[in-house]
Amino acid sequence: MPEGGQASPLDGATVCVTGATGYIALHLVEQLLQKGCHVKGTLRGMDDADKTAALTAFQQKVEKEGRGKLSPYHYSKVQAEKVGWRYSEESGIPLTTILPGLVIGPPNSRKPDTLSVEWGISLVEHGAFYKEILAPIVDVRETALAHIRAAERPNTDGKRYLLAGREFVPAGILASMAQQTVPEYAFEVPDNLDELQMTVAFDNTRSIEELGIEYRPLEESVRDAVLCLIELGIAKPTLKK
Repeated sequence: MPEGGQASPLDGATVCVTGATGYIALHLVEQLLQKGCHVKGTLRGMDDADKTAALTAFQQKVEKEGRGKLSPYHYSKVQAEKVGWRYSEESGIPLTTILPGLVIGPPNSRKPDTLSVEWGISLVEHGAFYKEILAPIVDVRETALAHIRAAERPNTDGKRYLLAGREFVPAGILASMAQQTVPEYAFEVPDNLDELQMTVAFDNTRSIEELGIEYRPLEESVRDAVLCLIELGIAKPTLKK
């Protein structure tokens, strides 16, 4: 994090990106490289027994007791942030956290193993999942940019940034947007779109004023995600009959 009161561009800096092959991280790496940065990604060696033991130690317990209905994904995110803040306080190293809503947009790889890409596949192949769920949505490209802006601006130290468009959007409406993007394919657009419309506001003022984020139209994010997933062969849409 730069020192002083002025923003310090990362152009040409050496930057470490953990989980560099992830959905958001690949966009972050791309944007950093465009700024002339030297990017270092981290890799955990699978031959280190001390670090991998936890991955295999509980397998028998999982098979015996069952996996339950809740994913540990969201829990792990909360715990990771808590650990980060605790380490920041103990070490004196500045920390800023970015908390995006449902991240959508074009993937930068063919890996269909992230929640956002799985959502995109479901949208293309089945119309939408959880058609009536309300979600705060943000484009993956804005999410990556927010990380860069946070690192460049010292006034972000010690802050949490909620990142999403102002309005919560029912997932079923995204299917309608996708249908308009590629009308030759069949999407499961809900019949009750009017009933799904709700006014739920999300305060993203801090991300706009302090990070300078300009949120692109949701239609653009949906269009780019759908077209990219189809082009990469990750999702296989159904042609209209």
